[in-house]
Amino acid sequence: MKMNRILKPIVASFALASVASGAITWNTPQDIANDVTQISTTGSLVYAYSFSNVNTGSTTINTVAFSNTNTTSVAGAYSVAFLSPSTTITVGTDVSLASGAYNGLDGSYKSLIGREIRTGGGTTGGPSSGGVGAADDAYYNGYRVTLNGLTDGAAYQVQIWLNDSRNTNTAYLGFGHLDGSVLVDYNTSDAAGGIGQYVVGEFVATGTSQTFDFTTAAAEVNNVALLNAFQVRQVPEPSAAIFGLLGLSCLAFRRRH
Repeated sequence: MKMNRILKPIVASFALASVASGAITWNTPQDIANDVTQISTTGSLVYAYSFSNVNTGSTTINTVAFSNTNTTSVAGAYSVAFLSPSTTITVGTDVSLASGAYNGLDGSYKSLIGREIRTGGGTTGGPSSGGVGAADDAYYNGYRVTLNGLTDGAAYQVQIWLNDSRNTNTAYLGFGHLDGSVLVDYNTSDAAGGIGQYVVGEFVATGTSQTFDFTTAAAEVNNVALLNAFQVRQVPEPSAAIFGLLGLSCLAFRRRH
């Protein structure tokens, strides 16, 4: 019986080691809401960026400072490239509307998700018009983000925001796939001023860089693939967390006996 009481916490602790090595494990997307604590402060900040029409200053929210950038890459941090058949990439387009749920957000949160980097162009027509579709969209668009400056073997958390508050043309609304698996909605109400979702992922670096892809997945309309902001945080390595829990388990066991 005493052995079982020791083994139970050991077995439970190994669940912390489920962070995939060399791949991002995405959690369930969450709706953006008027709650600045949605911005993660787990671990320590590596870097955070928000895409804006300026390349200076920053937006601070829940103590995290997001550097404003209008560039597709920053040395030692990130790069964004469109995926074929996308043909264009635009940075810093203001997509905010003074209406709906967007207008009710905290000012700093509005700044974070009110602008974007996006890819467009796609194919000129879907299967119904003789074109070649891709993903789930006749006008497929997508991009790849490369996160740089990582430490091989270290554990990380990446958090991204996907929001498009327009509805002047429903062609810009829809869903997208993260790494071909997780479905994200970037306007949950499909209305002017509607807001999207954020997603948190975890991974263990197998080198100094890590990539993730985002592609549109919606009806046969000219959807864009977009990204408003992201942050990368270094978190305790699973092995360290395991040994920490083991220590606590042993201490608790000793106190009982």
